[in-house]
Amino acid sequence: MANVNDPELLDALHQIFGSRDELHKLADVQRQLSDTLQQLLNNHRSLSDHVHSLADSHAQVKTHTDELVRVRQEIQDTLRNLSSSHSQTQEEIRNAIAAMSAVQQAIGRIPNLENTLNSLQSDVRKLQSEIRDVERKADDHDRRVRGLERK
Repeated sequence: MANVNDPELLDALHQIFGSRDELHKLADVQRQLSDTLQQLLNNHRSLSDHVHSLADSHAQVKTHTDELVRVRQEIQDTLRNLSSSHSQTQEEIRNAIAAMSAVQQAIGRIPNLENTLNSLQSDVRKLQSEIRDVERKADDHDRRVRGLERK
């Protein structure tokens, strides 16, 4: 068996395994590498959770966007119906205004009609008076003719 104190063996072991300081440094680097890998794994998990959260948010936003598009379409349809109703109402108002104008014109003719009626009533009274006068004269004439016929 080899001698443990053999300088060649110690030299060979030293070259293979390095000194204790180097082994401590190697262990420290391995520990730092392990810590860094653990941080990287933690960051990866955090990033993965964040990506899942973003995917969920995206799905919610897409759902909300779809709902907004649907509501927008409903609002546009409602506005078209409102516009159509407004046009119809305007036409009805124009027709009502035309009818009111016709009524106002007819009302405006009422004083003329009243004057004409008063004039006609006056003419009728005059004619009635003239008819009475003519009838009275005819009666007088008939009485005179009968009186003459009796003589």
